[in-house]
Amino acid sequence: MKKKLFRVLAAALAVVMLAGCTHFASFGEAEPEEPQPELPEVPQQEEPVEPSVLRVAYEEGESLNPYNTQSLQNYYIAQLLYDPLFRLDEDYNPQNCLAQSLSMAVDQVVQDDYVYEAAVVTVRLKPNILFWDGSELTAADVVYSLQKARESSYFSAGLTHVSWVEADSADPLQLTIHLTRPDYFFRNSLTFPVVKNGTGDSSCPVGCGRFEPAEENTFVPNTRHQRAVKNISAVELVEINDVSSIGYSIKTGLVDFACSDLRTPWNRSLGNGFTSVQMSNMVYLGVNKAASAMADAELRQIVYRLINRSSIDSGVYLGQDIASWMPFNPAAGVIGNSAVALPNQLNASAAGEMLDQSGYAQRDKSGYRTRAGGYLSLTLVVNSENSERVAIAKAVAQTLEEVGLRTTVVECSFEEYKYRLSENMYDLFVGEVRLPLNMNILPMVTGANETGYGAYGSEALQNAVRNFLRTGNDYDKTVRLFAQEVPFIPLFFRQGIVAYPINFCSNIIATEQDIFYNIEDWVLL
Repeated sequence: MKKKLFRVLAAALAVVMLAGCTHFASFGEAEPEEPQPELPEVPQQEEPVEPSVLRVAYEEGESLNPYNTQSLQNYYIAQLLYDPLFRLDEDYNPQNCLAQSLSMAVDQVVQDDYVYEAAVVTVRLKPNILFWDGSELTAADVVYSLQKARESSYFSAGLTHVSWVEADSADPLQLTIHLTRPDYFFRNSLTFPVVKNGTGDSSCPVGCGRFEPAEENTFVPNTRHQRAVKNISAVELVEINDVSSIGYSIKTGLVDFACSDLRTPWNRSLGNGFTSVQMSNMVYLGVNKAASAMADAELRQIVYRLINRSSIDSGVYLGQDIASWMPFNPAAGVIGNSAVALPNQLNASAAGEMLDQSGYAQRDKSGYRTRAGGYLSLTLVVNSENSERVAIAKAVAQTLEEVGLRTTVVECSFEEYKYRLSENMYDLFVGEVRLPLNMNILPMVTGANETGYGAYGSEALQNAVRNFLRTGNDYDKTVRLFAQEVPFIPLFFRQGIVAYPINFCSNIIATEQDIFYNIEDWVLL
């Protein structure tokens, strides 16, 4: 704003100076006009845009180390300091950043009379990439960074199939990554920040990103970067430790830019500008297929198709999220652009008819459905410490009750919630999981961890998922088998936001991986 005001004052001063060069008549007499020579037209030139200072919300006391920071704000700020091998665009398509090329070779491995497919990935780096200290990026730095990423809770889920990695001894720009299975979407897992070898345990490791640290709480553009930022002269970190006050801080002009995953209350009434950020967090209903009424595949299919995801999202998250029938992020181009037919939504009348035909036509005195004269009741477990998931549980229960399925919502502490799930003391539960960027849902359909309680799929479904992850094909088969078996019930994929003042910038692209995705192209107003 100061720079805009300076330009206005300068223009006004120029007008005054020009006025001082004109002739003024004396009082009481007119001065004859002198002929003015014609001046050649001067083409107007656009005034160069002066770089601006960007003030970003920052949580002091938390590290800027991208591998261990616990602060969402600081994690995203760190993306200004570090570049990945690949950067994901809005459609989750990987774009080369530090990587120049990637190739994958599939190999047959025999171990203990068992034959399985493995893969060897070769990555070649772009040449002449420099760290802040002037040293050149090598494969050894990427190997070191990948090992740090495997130890990080944020990046490790997409790297579980990495068996080992090594730098090429003859070529400093080439490394080899060995995988226990082929992975068509592996580039999406190579989005971890690359830091200089040996610096990964410091509070701010040495990087080669678009900015570098200057004085305390200030970044300046990295002039060595392959695509230098010229529209922003500095990034100032403004301490905002109370997340609920960020919106107000933007409104009052304390900060220019901040992010939220909307897990905490966000005051949308303040009128700030914002851009949605799609996330890989899937909210879903876990299903007990082992020891409950939900072991009936027909009942699972009816519940799966009856729940109105968009309606629940509108009531709980104000319609901010994306409803999904499948456990794959619909924002990903390979998913969202697919022509595969998804299941049809059931209304209460159609669901009631299907329940009648499936053996649930009989009802007790209270109007609740029974089967073969037996008592039928569903227990829906939810963590009481998350008000939004409690609201989801109640909305789901109301939907099921409307078609005669008695449903009891059990709100409990997180510790009791985990205990009930581990002991099969539920029919349904509300869960949320951040899926890895390479879309590996195998742990869920195999029941391999706590997100997959009771959710094991058939061998056919597991193989279809494996083939889709291996080749990018068979998505239609995966959809068909998933809808038949319903090992769990996807509801929607969460969205966060980046917020900024009204009329701040006209072309912000913010992604889950990098909310400053196109900062070098921002047109600041």
